[in-house]
Amino acid sequence: MSTKKNGIDKYVIIAYYTLMPWLVFVYLFDYIRQLESISYFVAHYALVVILFGVSFLLYFNKRKQDDPFQVAMIATLSFLVFECVLVQLVGKVDYVSLNYVDWFIPMFIMTTTIYFVGKHKTNKKKYKK
Repeated sequence: MSTKKNGIDKYVIIAYYTLMPWLVFVYLFDYIRQLESISYFVAHYALVVILFGVSFLLYFNKRKQDDPFQVAMIATLSFLVFECVLVQLVGKVDYVSLNYVDWFIPMFIMTTTIYFVGKHKTNKKKYKK
């Protein structure tokens, strides 16, 4: 196994697979915020699961050898960087109106979705006879 696969390119690849669903979510977030309370939460959380689940399903299809916990942590750190840096550049989100229900719970859902998708994809090969 070459060191390049576990080097900086691994972090860049994970950041890319985090960036794509994040960009789609940021685009759709303005529409979701217009929904009523219960519909808003269901759509918000479901969209997080679907977007990051599909993205990291594609990731783990190509990189089954990667540790799901490590990938989930790198993705979460990437997500935090995107939130802090890119949203400041775009300036679209009013952070005063966001709270733990809007921000921390979806981030937890994102992290656990990535982890469980990774566990599902990486454990399949271990149990095959």
